[in-house]
Parts: sequence; C-alpha cells; structure tokens
Amino acid sequence: MPLEYLHSIRVFFVDGKIWDIDMAKTRELKQIKDSDTLEDTLEDLFEQYEDVITNIDFRLNTEKLKQDITNRTKLFLKKRK
Repeated sequence: MPLEYLHSIRVFFVDGKIWDIDMAKTRELKQIKDSDTLEDTLEDLFEQYEDVITNIDFRLNTEKLKQDITNRTKLFLKKRK
C-alpha cells in the first residue's frame, strides 16, 4: 500500500503508551519531504523501538483511496473504447 494512502499510524507500547502519528499533518508541515524519506523514518522508528512495541495499526485514508480507484477505473475504461 502506498504511503500516500495512510491517514495515521498508531503505535502501541508494552507500558501502555500509544503514539498517534498523523500522516496528513506530517505532510502538511513538510516534516517529511518525500515518501522515501518517510519510509526510512518509519523503518528507523520501528527498528529502534521494536523490543517495546506490541502492535502497530495502519489507518488508511479510504476516501482518497476510493477516489483514486474511481478515477483510474474511469480512465482505464475510457481508453479501451
């Protein structure tokens, strides 16, 4: 799944702490400039805390995904005529 469709990431820790990473705000604030950097940052985070992470929930921006699929489908069907 491309990172552009992530709405947020929720990281659960053994001590009960929960981190919510809002991907939309991260992109808006330009803290992460491109998807490669974002992917590397997430990978580093997960590796650094892997011993204390119990679960990770990836929450999708289903509206964006649905809209992009609809647009691609229309384009695909239009080209086949």
